[in-house]
Amino acid sequence: MSGIGNRRDTMARNSNERFKAFCEIAKTRSILSVGISVFQKKAKNGNDVENNSDFLVQTFNVMLLRKDSFMVEPASLKFLLEHGFDFNTHYAKAIPYSTPQIKETKKDVNTISELFFEILRSSKPIVLHNGILDLVFLYQNFYTDLPSSLSTFLADLSVMFSAGVIDTKYIAEYHIGCSATYLNYIFKKR
Repeated sequence: MSGIGNRRDTMARNSNERFKAFCEIAKTRSILSVGISVFQKKAKNGNDVENNSDFLVQTFNVMLLRKDSFMVEPASLKFLLEHGFDFNTHYAKAIPYSTPQIKETKKDVNTISELFFEILRSSKPIVLHNGILDLVFLYQNFYTDLPSSLSTFLADLSVMFSAGVIDTKYIAEYHIGCSATYLNYIFKKR
């Protein structure tokens, strides 16, 4: 993301205020890349897929370049650089996209939006880490304008992702009781 906003606003104690802050961020910043991992359960012996835990995993990092203007935050750009994000490759090879609010001509296929709708049609659960901001960004950038109320947003998500949304940060914090919940820590702790 090109920015994640003012931490004070995004950590508001009132969930409706927090949602409003997230909406403002998603409307003014951009998604720079999307990581997608697809899991397929493999049968180990014979065709017994249900009783084993071997998976085939394919992971893709899709770099995106929003066509209209958006804000960038220096702290976010610095974070991305420190974690290996290559802005030269990004601007040279990223897939251009328009938000649903920008009307495209028929010849301009919005590939990433089509991929997003294909994921929705698959009716598979999605797994995110600290996913509420991700969901707000996905909704605004690939689905439609964000609703004004948190309750409408949550109702829409329950229809969009009918198989469920799993948040690994929530699991780490509230079910496992990890002292830190950033991904690198959780991965190394296991």
